[in-house]
Amino acid sequence: MFYYQTDFDFSPSAKQYIKNIYKHKFNQNYYHDLDSSKLIDPISPPGREIIKFLSKYNLNIKYQGIMAFTSNSDTWFEGNPHVDIIRINGEQVPIRTRFNIMIEGNINDTMYWWKDISWGSDQLVQNKFTLRSGHSYDSYSIPGNSPKERWDYIGEPSDKKDKLLTPSAFVRTDCTHTVNVSPGPRLIITVAFAETFDDIVSR
Repeated sequence: MFYYQTDFDFSPSAKQYIKNIYKHKFNQNYYHDLDSSKLIDPISPPGREIIKFLSKYNLNIKYQGIMAFTSNSDTWFEGNPHVDIIRINGEQVPIRTRFNIMIEGNINDTMYWWKDISWGSDQLVQNKFTLRSGHSYDSYSIPGNSPKERWDYIGEPSDKKDKLLTPSAFVRTDCTHTVNVSPGPRLIITVAFAETFDDIVSR
């Protein structure tokens, strides 16, 4: 199992609060950015709502805060298969699970998972990626110099799901995964966890 859908959604006023924070991101065309410069304040309306929901699973936001994935590409984009990591005291450690909530985007965008290549696999390599801000970072992904080369290398996914964020879901991120992204504005609120996906959804 790689995903667990929930009925959590932000209130209309909390959604508008989020849109006001990130609306400047959609003035330009770009593909996929994890915005680390603007975290959602835990005491803001959306912060309070998501913290209250996560408390049902005995979870908190301390691992990475409440962040956002954004994109505003003018073309469809094939995702790069990768494993999520975070740096703590200079050490790379896995983000084993995320909780994602769609604010804007195409619900038909498909997420894919490959179970056999996960955190610690010697098949993963470090590739350099550059955010819209110009910040470059290394992350564990599949060998290859393009999404097509990485898809050719990894083969058929173990599972896939469209209409995943309707409106929200826990997703496993310590095994190889990716999302194909449609054109236009996309805004996903995300919270990262050290806990395993199986642990969380069994609570």
